[in-house]
Amino acid sequence: MLEPVLDLYGGTSWNYVFRRTLEARDGPVPNTFLPIPSEIVVCNSNLVLIGCKPILSVPPTWRVGCWASLNLNLLPDTQTEFPPFVQVARQAIAFNIFSLLTCPKYPPQTFFLKLDIPHWLESVYIEALAYDGPYTTRESQQIAEILQKLN
Repeated sequence: MLEPVLDLYGGTSWNYVFRRTLEARDGPVPNTFLPIPSEIVVCNSNLVLIGCKPILSVPPTWRVGCWASLNLNLLPDTQTEFPPFVQVARQAIAFNIFSLLTCPKYPPQTFFLKLDIPHWLESVYIEALAYDGPYTTRESQQIAEILQKLN
């Protein structure tokens, strides 16, 4: 199996695809709120760092800030009753730490990042960064080094 060689520590290898505070709207009854709707953003990477932070204080038993999924825009059949998205990865994102959401590379390279917020949260700050640095294998890196020595 080919292992990828990634420059994960290079600051220029990560680009923001989402950076926003999301807030619930007031509900129809006083002191209630409507759940925060899901967010969907285009993401051109199969590696995404996602971090969530509660805006208001939350009980210590609340650990999930959001659920993140990477989806492909794929419609296998025009007669299907399902939406044209295929979920390839899904992960719960904890509060106050970055989580790495990853999936295999599929052509085309465009993914849709979907962020689902728990209905009990009134507000949350979310950052998502997509990896766009070099993505090679050790074998291709060795071949490039040999070619460079030959030149």
